[in-house]
Amino acid sequence: MVDAGSFFKAIDKNPVQYFIIHYSSEMLFDENLEGHSPRITSIVVMHYPTAQTQSFAFHLSADLLNIRKDDIDANLDEIEMDLLSRFYKFARDRRLMNWIHWNMRGQLFGFEHLEITVTVH
Repeated sequence: MVDAGSFFKAIDKNPVQYFIIHYSSEMLFDENLEGHSPRITSIVVMHYPTAQTQSFAFHLSADLLNIRKDDIDANLDEIEMDLLSRFYKFARDRRLMNWIHWNMRGQLFGFEHLEITVTVH
């Protein structure tokens, strides 16, 4: 575990290396999930020193895929896969960077959940 003082000193030494990430998903205990992992609905990444933000959102993927609002429910897997594919392409190019997150440490909420979702859907 890193103490706060060391953490902020490391960031100050090389801020260009840091990205802040957060994501949202369906409700974890939604009875409509029927045992499936909660669907990822958005991922937001901010480059720490520039505050430039990249958003990977469900609605944006639907727009990019030219899926009409009335057709979204019939294309949920395709939309989510597009969102995750665009995020992983972005992350792959920055895989050697440091990623700051809030409690993203497990199968239910974290990088592992993002990865599992890609392979399941």
